[in-house]
Amino acid sequence: MIRTLVIPNVTYGGKGQDLMKDSYVDFLYKFLLGMKKERQDIFWYILLPKYDKTYVNQVSEAKKKLQFPNTGFFEIEIPRQPYNRIHFNVNELYDKVFKSRRFGVDLIFNHQPELGYQWSVLMKQKTHWGRAPMIGYSHFFEFKSTKWYGNINNNINGILEMEVCYLNTKEQKQIVLEEASETFNSDIIKKLDKKLKVFPPITFPQDVRTSKDGVYEKVIVWNHRTDPTKSFEFFIGATEDLWRQRKDFKVWIPLLPPSSGMSKCPYVITGQNETKRKYFDGLRKCCVGVNGEQNYGGWSIATDDGNKCGVPYVMFDAPYYKELNDGADFYKNRKELVGLLNKYLNEPSYRNQMAEQTIENLILNRNVDKKI
Repeated sequence: MIRTLVIPNVTYGGKGQDLMKDSYVDFLYKFLLGMKKERQDIFWYILLPKYDKTYVNQVSEAKKKLQFPNTGFFEIEIPRQPYNRIHFNVNELYDKVFKSRRFGVDLIFNHQPELGYQWSVLMKQKTHWGRAPMIGYSHFFEFKSTKWYGNINNNINGILEMEVCYLNTKEQKQIVLEEASETFNSDIIKKLDKKLKVFPPITFPQDVRTSKDGVYEKVIVWNHRTDPTKSFEFFIGATEDLWRQRKDFKVWIPLLPPSSGMSKCPYVITGQNETKRKYFDGLRKCCVGVNGEQNYGGWSIATDDGNKCGVPYVMFDAPYYKELNDGADFYKNRKELVGLLNKYLNEPSYRNQMAEQTIENLILNRNVDKKI
């Protein structure tokens, strides 16, 4: 049995937020389910956040979702972001996980590359199995374009400790190499180029569930975050242009904060995502989704959610979206986006044709049996 320690990237949960909505939990569930199809000789030790009694149910629900015959759990203190990107509690980890020597570690699966070097030091100096190889997955890079004060250099140092680190898209890999070259020499860039591997989103055919009767409403969905990294303001501008042309549609923005002035717009729908079931039921009623330009070159889990429900997406014309579905419709500017939205709202046959194309792309190109 290969004993693998899973280092988490938990940025959600606690303080009134639901851990089960954290994209990391969803990613890990799909990954473990896919690996189970391929082999049964791996045991996964999964680290999860330790919350007080107010939010303890969140951890229980995460355990239920990630519970397989070959998974075990340790609850530890995980700082809320951005502190989770800076440090972890070494003493607690050592005392709770390593000190007793009740289990061994053959492999480390690290979802926080920015802490990879610290983990490597801890394992090598404080444990008897310290030279276990490390593989990684980076869910997000804090590039200059995100305008966040990030840890890109720490990301690089952590990745250099790994055998391989997976990331979202070819475009994202290229940005990593370009930004790293401002600090690191050409030898390091060559090592990074070899270690960084693209791992696109995977789909389980049984998860593709469209509306039973094929009926949808004139609803445009933006199920992404409402922040600058997703070009949310650009999208809002396009819907305002569309509203001046016609008044027969709605825009559903599940993650729009109640305090936002957009929540008072006559055509905007908010919320309705309190549970996964309600969220997916809402998606199945949508006509079309929209993807904005992303300044960190990654694909979108929100798009994956909509695609599985049979919702076609109009996407910004960028390489990372074409990696996701090169047969979709793409726009370069606001005028093109408004024109495509009009087409989807006006032509049911075309909309349904693109919905079929979306599902076919999932089954043929992103099937778990091919990707794992």
